[in-house]
Amino acid sequence: MPMTDLYSEFVNAGKLIAEVLQLKSVKFEIKKYETPNVGVDYICKASAEDTRFLFYLKTETKNKKKDYTKWDTLYLSLFFYNDYDVCQFYRYGQFKRSEKVNICQWASKAATEYKIKKNCNALDVLFGDRDIRVRGIPGVTNATLIEFIINLKGYLSWGADRLLVYRFHHKDDELEGLSYAFLIESRYLFYDYSFWCVFPTFVGTAGGTGYSGYITVESILEEAKKKIKVKIVDIEVPESEFLEFLRKNDSNIRRLKETKEALLEQFKIREVEEPVYKGPSRIKKYSLSRIPGEYEKGFLSAETMITFQF
Repeated sequence: MPMTDLYSEFVNAGKLIAEVLQLKSVKFEIKKYETPNVGVDYICKASAEDTRFLFYLKTETKNKKKDYTKWDTLYLSLFFYNDYDVCQFYRYGQFKRSEKVNICQWASKAATEYKIKKNCNALDVLFGDRDIRVRGIPGVTNATLIEFIINLKGYLSWGADRLLVYRFHHKDDELEGLSYAFLIESRYLFYDYSFWCVFPTFVGTAGGTGYSGYITVESILEEAKKKIKVKIVDIEVPESEFLEFLRKNDSNIRRLKETKEALLEQFKIREVEEPVYKGPSRIKKYSLSRIPGEYEKGFLSAETMITFQF
């Protein structure tokens, strides 16, 4: 495929992604880098009201004649973000020159998969790639109202200028338990240490202390709305499914398991005392403030960046 056709198909694929997601008033920013004897980098950033995506194409060539139009390997990456910069879904693709590459088809398939998962409020998409830190042990001990108040009010007092809250409804006949999760945003330069603070099934609407706790939680959120931007998303999910997801994805439990396995392997013993983990997660985060991957510094084409809207 000639390089001019490759670039055109890349641009068309970016527009197709927006069409599949049915985004409105989309703003595009496309950058084009071409480096002799190395390859090309095409980057498409698109943003709409509540969704953003980053589409990335890169080629590598071993051509000794410094002809970057003849690539040996082609890489495709596609990242989807919500309006709070949480990477909710991503796909990679790697192709050799001998393979047939349909960029539009690949991009459309990835966008469709994301759309389906997002529309059904799949938990892995809702929480994305951020750490999940659960208060209490899912299905064993419950979080308390005072923990919620301390964590949320402490975060707001710290200087938050916006708040994203998930309100999970667990219906059981006439009873309804409620879980809450809010995103604590913490970024420094291009590093992102944001994480989810989750309080599973600690209040409800059936009366008693559970209901009084629910009223208190909602009053705190209503008060926050008067000061900052607050977005609350309601999700219906069975309690058992929600707790099982938390058991598998609680970052604190996962770290303890990984640490114990590493120590067992190192010292070849069966039982060790689990140390307390300190510091940010080592899991790679994808933030819009920094494009994943390293880019070769090459010559910019005459058409380096294009910004348009449709």
